[in-house]
Amino acid sequence: MSAYSTGLEVDLNLGGTWTPITSYVMNRTAPAAVTITRGRPDETSQVSPSTMTGQLNNRDGRFTARNPTGAYYGDLNRNTPVRLSVPYSGSFMRIEDDSVSLAQASFTAVTGDIDIRMEMWLSNWLPCTLACASLNWALVLNGDGTIGMIVGASADDLYSSTLPVPAGHIAIRVTRAESTGVITFYTSSNGTIGGSWTQLGEAVTGVTGDLGAGSGLIVGYASAYATEVLSPPYGGPNGRFWDFEVYSGIGGTLKAHAAFSSQPAGTITWTDGQGNSWEVSGTATIDDRSYRYHGEMSSLPVAWDPSGHDIWVPFQAGGILRRLQQGTAPIISAMRRAVLQQAGVKAYWACEDGAGAAQIASGLAGAPAMSFSGSPGFQSQAGTPSADSEFACSAQLPQVASSAWRGPVPGYTSSGNDAVTFLLYIPASSVPNGTTILAVTVPGHTLSILYSTASGGELSVQQDGSTISEAPLTGINGVPMIVQLNNITSSTSALVTILAVGDGETETFNGGTSTVSGAFTSVIVNPSGAACGSMEIGHIWVTSDALDLATTMQAALNGHDGETAGTRFGRLCTENGIAPRVYGPPAATAIMGPQQIDTLMNVLQSCEDADRGMLYEPADSFGVGYRTLASLCAQAAAITLNYAAAEVGDQENSPVSLTSVDDDQYTRNDWTLTRTSGSQTGSSCQVTLDDGSAMSISPPPTGVGDYSNQLSVYVQSDAQLPGIAGWMVHTGTCGEERYPRIVTGLHRPAVVAAGIGYTVQDVRIGDFVQVSNTPDWLPPGDIKQLVAGVTETLTSFLFQVSWNAIPESPYETAVAGSTLAASAGSALATSYSSSATSLSVDTPSGELWVTGSGLSIPVLVAGEEMTVTAISGASSPQAFTVTRSVNGVAKAQASGAALALAEPPVAALAGVT
Repeated sequence: MSAYSTGLEVDLNLGGTWTPITSYVMNRTAPAAVTITRGRPDETSQVSPSTMTGQLNNRDGRFTARNPTGAYYGDLNRNTPVRLSVPYSGSFMRIEDDSVSLAQASFTAVTGDIDIRMEMWLSNWLPCTLACASLNWALVLNGDGTIGMIVGASADDLYSSTLPVPAGHIAIRVTRAESTGVITFYTSSNGTIGGSWTQLGEAVTGVTGDLGAGSGLIVGYASAYATEVLSPPYGGPNGRFWDFEVYSGIGGTLKAHAAFSSQPAGTITWTDGQGNSWEVSGTATIDDRSYRYHGEMSSLPVAWDPSGHDIWVPFQAGGILRRLQQGTAPIISAMRRAVLQQAGVKAYWACEDGAGAAQIASGLAGAPAMSFSGSPGFQSQAGTPSADSEFACSAQLPQVASSAWRGPVPGYTSSGNDAVTFLLYIPASSVPNGTTILAVTVPGHTLSILYSTASGGELSVQQDGSTISEAPLTGINGVPMIVQLNNITSSTSALVTILAVGDGETETFNGGTSTVSGAFTSVIVNPSGAACGSMEIGHIWVTSDALDLATTMQAALNGHDGETAGTRFGRLCTENGIAPRVYGPPAATAIMGPQQIDTLMNVLQSCEDADRGMLYEPADSFGVGYRTLASLCAQAAAITLNYAAAEVGDQENSPVSLTSVDDDQYTRNDWTLTRTSGSQTGSSCQVTLDDGSAMSISPPPTGVGDYSNQLSVYVQSDAQLPGIAGWMVHTGTCGEERYPRIVTGLHRPAVVAAGIGYTVQDVRIGDFVQVSNTPDWLPPGDIKQLVAGVTETLTSFLFQVSWNAIPESPYETAVAGSTLAASAGSALATSYSSSATSLSVDTPSGELWVTGSGLSIPVLVAGEEMTVTAISGASSPQAFTVTRSVNGVAKAQASGAALALAEPPVAALAGVT
């Protein structure tokens, strides 16, 4: 047995309190006490639910859920939350369990120039507040990954870095000069506040002047900025925070220092060296643990031996994807969600009822349904007009035809700003002139919306049958729109208005003055039963406070068309009560079309399908994560393991610790994509690799044959399809080995000696891992892989990590601003020995390599990797100075051997339109 101790802790959330159960975790199980899996298993292309399995000592019956004598009876139920952690390298402030937690301190505001520094590792890149001083200034993370500084209390004075900050363990610095308003952003060379600072993009010039008086510092959720200044509202950050400093003067006097890393775990309050009293609040904690799993106890069977002396529970916990992937009910439509999020809704009918509906169901629990006479056309109802799909934000809505609908409004107290709002679509020549589209009753009176066929369709307002409008709302035919009838009352009069939003435009019509006041008592659609044909009405709701439709409903009306994949992922998770973790700037993801009505799991999967990133379950928190494609590309290695130094291996150091597979499991050289938008289908696009290369669709032995697949993607534009399909062919035709098992462990003496155990812990799904000094029987050069899945095996003395990985090279994309030096078709002009370092290279006519010295360009010649350090020559052939045998291959080279970039640049898809 090794002397290494994992220090693992297992906790159950019993009655809302995390309760340690580590002493009951049985250490006898072979091969481990606990096994954790996350991400994608080998040979699967989609994420699987995370699991944690092990055995618990149940001799006293505490883990028998329905045992009334058990210590946990009443608190231990199916899906009780569970977590596992091990020690980390030191303390930090942890904010993972919500997005409204923080650390705060009393503080005398800095006047003049200011210098702010933070050290952190963000687990979530959705827009958030990072820190603030009262309403004097705030630091925020924007959706595009840039850092912004708000000067004062207005979002108009938000100034952002011109480049995004990198992912991972980072330190940022923001300075502002009072007299010039110049704001400069920096990152640290080693990710800590103690490193040297490098300017992040260009400095920006904001407003000048003093930041003003004030007190109070916050690190984390700044509610005043998040909800009152920023729109849409920002949440607080998630992740680890080590340090926060505020200086008076740029590089001047330190005025506040929240040294989270210097506080013992469990600290709640402390005073910094500058006299500021700090306190963590909400679920923020000073922690020194690395959380390896968050899930729910999905299975707690009881087992025992024949003697009855050995009693245990072979438990299994699952992540939230376990529940989501079992769900079959679709999420509610974008418009229904938007209505139910509004305050003061008194009555609501979504009108998304299915075929055969005998009434229109209420969207509010316990509220009355809407009755109808005649035959409105619901979804696929035989013998009636069919339901329509003009609104991307909704399930199919009924065509009114010759039906009349009536919905009673439960009693409420009028606010004097009452409104009825609904979706309306009137095709040309569908509705007779003079038809009352919708009416609302007020005690003793009726307010009606009248339709006229003039001017491309008009809406006006009547009171008790008399027109009170002077100029109607025109040009409504053929426009899916949201309409609001607002009755604004005072002591003497009422002003009726119509607000219509459609086609991205907002129109307001002041109907005129009436004598109506009081709460609405009923809503009536097409009261006369006129033959309205395919007119479509739905999502009718009454509220005591009229809405600003342009700001509250425009996005929902469009079905969130144009939303990026990362933003949609975060919004959907939040709307459905799930903690989202978007790793990478959400704005730098694929642009999506209207949100489909499907199961939540399928809609989240459609975000991955469009952007080509990775869904996963985070270890640090209970929720669902999405790693953006942009964050997968052009990474630096998160860790490099030295094979020759025994940093790779399992507990027996068996050969299975590094398993390579050269198969066709992920080979896809022929993709056909179809754009799907809401309930409509766009065009298709097929991309194949048909160049006669080794991974092309050419029959073997020239190529590998045709591996054809198809996929529907919910993107905004047909123009996006070629880029996405091309990327999928690019990643599907990588001819390299994949490694379903790269095994290491914190218990390994070599890992301990190298001091990389905590680095192993920090490797996340999607990270780039590298293995150097590999054995001779493997292909030359370092193994470069992306982590697609992980299995962690823990006992009290063993912590083993096995990564299921895929080739990293397809994700080595071009970086903006870099020089692409390659000339396609280059070849050696003559033969060379295995040690020659000066080469003559033929290049195609008119296409030369970049010239100069001090270069570092990796190239491949017949399997040998070389580094080009200098190129000269203004015509072909050009003279190359090279370093030979970079990947360990030393061989003579023949004349005419092709010379090409070892890492040819490709363009990633992030944000493609």
